[in-house]
Amino acid sequence: MCSFIFLISLDEINKESFLNANQLIKSRGPDKTNTFFTKYEKFHIASVHNLLDISGFGIKQPLIDESGKILLFNGEIYHPSEKDIPDSLLLFKEFQRNNLSSFLKKGLGEFVISSIDLKNKIINLFVDLIGTKPLFYAHKDNQLCIATYSSVLENLGFDSIQNINSNKEITIDFSNLKKPNFFYKEIYNLNLE
Repeated sequence: MCSFIFLISLDEINKESFLNANQLIKSRGPDKTNTFFTKYEKFHIASVHNLLDISGFGIKQPLIDESGKILLFNGEIYHPSEKDIPDSLLLFKEFQRNNLSSFLKKGLGEFVISSIDLKNKIINLFVDLIGTKPLFYAHKDNQLCIATYSSVLENLGFDSIQNINSNKEITIDFSNLKKPNFFYKEIYNLNLE
């Protein structure tokens, strides 16, 4: 099982505190740790991903492109026709095509995904149908943080931590980071009649 943290802030991010918080979850991904710090427009961004490499591909995350799209992923996608492509690259390709939500509705898997579109100031969080992987978020003042474990958010000083339940897609408009907008919907439409 991998782990990740994504923090976006209007204030400068304390790198030492951020990396110390990662120590709480680093053991979940012992094969490779990658950190990423940048500034985009007025936003300070920090991310860390700890990889448990089951597939043997060893794909470094976050995945980032020149248009400002960032993807963090933990889990497995069951997509037999694309078995030679690492799950993270398959998801990133669909994200770049603006097709990630539709792709997930047609597929199966155990996953949590955080897709960030810096240009459009949108974050989408996805949790699979069963909710086998944890994902949390919290907001305070000028910061929004997403992590695979709530202990990270607590360590970074967040309270009012939200657990994302199974079968959810949450869209966050962070254009006003002091008061972001949250939109919730189900990934799969379950008709149990």
